[in-house]
Amino acid sequence: MAQKQQPERRLPLEGAVNFRDLGGYETADLRRVRWRTVFRSDALSALTPGDHATLRDLGVRLVCDLRLPGERKHAPNALPDDATIERLEPGFIPRGTLDMLAALRAGTLHGEAIIEEVTTHYWHMPRDHHATFAMILRRLAEPASRPAVIHCTSGKDRTGFTVALVLLALGVPRETVFEDYLLTNDYRRDVTRLLNLPLSESDMEILTSARRGYLETALKSMVDLSGSTDAYLREAVGVDDTLRTNLRAALLD
Repeated sequence: MAQKQQPERRLPLEGAVNFRDLGGYETADLRRVRWRTVFRSDALSALTPGDHATLRDLGVRLVCDLRLPGERKHAPNALPDDATIERLEPGFIPRGTLDMLAALRAGTLHGEAIIEEVTTHYWHMPRDHHATFAMILRRLAEPASRPAVIHCTSGKDRTGFTVALVLLALGVPRETVFEDYLLTNDYRRDVTRLLNLPLSESDMEILTSARRGYLETALKSMVDLSGSTDAYLREAVGVDDTLRTNLRAALLD
């Protein structure tokens, strides 16, 4: 019997380069994340009529925009007007990011110093924004919220960590979580215009790269805070047995 072909992980939208499906990832108990149920993306501000048709075909019902109000005002999501899509906007930005962007615009931050800055952002992210992650996980367990798209500007940091928490809550092994996170390197968005950054090619490569050390730092911060990643999900984010059961029922095959 021929093996059933799996859907494509990355959907080639014209106005978003990092729009990816979380489906197909295997959990520790050999279940799999359901295809066409949760997507991750970079900014949705340049979607085309063809992209609108794709979102309609996917049946997207919730778009979770992690950007700040100012970011949304500068580059509003271009969602189809005729689709019933709820906009959830729990915007946040990791501590230190605005100062880093100011330094980049001033030309005073380069190379390895960018990596050091972003690494500190990942340390603070699980500590400062656990209420936002709790809201998103609760919404994903609700039938009316699926299919859902989680996105920010580049789909790397805020989206990357949020999606990592989703996958960990579902029981996806850590190495697979890293693999999904690092896929952003294959589909980088040039954020020069969106962020007004006069960067060299090498600094832009550093800024837009997903690095294993970033996510490792966030996971270490979770362990330092709660004792383990599971304890962090349970105590800081509120993924108790009931919510975990509901998430798994909703998002796993």
